[in-house]
Amino acid sequence: MLAGFVVLQPTGWTQPPPSPLEKYRNLEFPAKEENFDKGWKDRVALEYEIINSADLKSLRTAHKYDDPFVRAIAARALGIMGDKASADALAELVKADPEYLVRIRAVESLGYFKLKSDVIELAKKDRDGGVSWVAKIVADQLKSDTGYAAQVRQTYATGQARSPRHRHARAAGT
Repeated sequence: MLAGFVVLQPTGWTQPPPSPLEKYRNLEFPAKEENFDKGWKDRVALEYEIINSADLKSLRTAHKYDDPFVRAIAARALGIMGDKASADALAELVKADPEYLVRIRAVESLGYFKLKSDVIELAKKDRDGGVSWVAKIVADQLKSDTGYAAQVRQTYATGQARSPRHRHARAAGT
């Protein structure tokens, strides 16, 4: 009598895989000074993944995260991806984010867009020397017809082969 009944095994609800930005947030060795030599390969791989496949919505809301490294990678990715709709939000990061690294990445992204030259000029006077230095470089890039964001996107899309010198050095253990 039981032979006519089909028994279905519960499959449960499967969660979608975490977004690249969420993976970056949860790295074993997050982007912090004490982890400089630890987990860098994972951070670089995730940067490629973020730029190549992260959704714009998550990147656009990342400025709310507590972690300045997540805010910085999101600002960088928005610029490289060419999301000019984020220019106003990035300009606010340049003006108000407490972390210099976030301000640097936001300035770079505005330069990729070739927008908000007034904010880039303001960043030249930033209290952090790194931000002002990057702003000066970006201001010069604004004068060029070169599409820097497109060049960087191409690099992230195709990847970069390690030079023979680097492969040799790794094989030699140096």
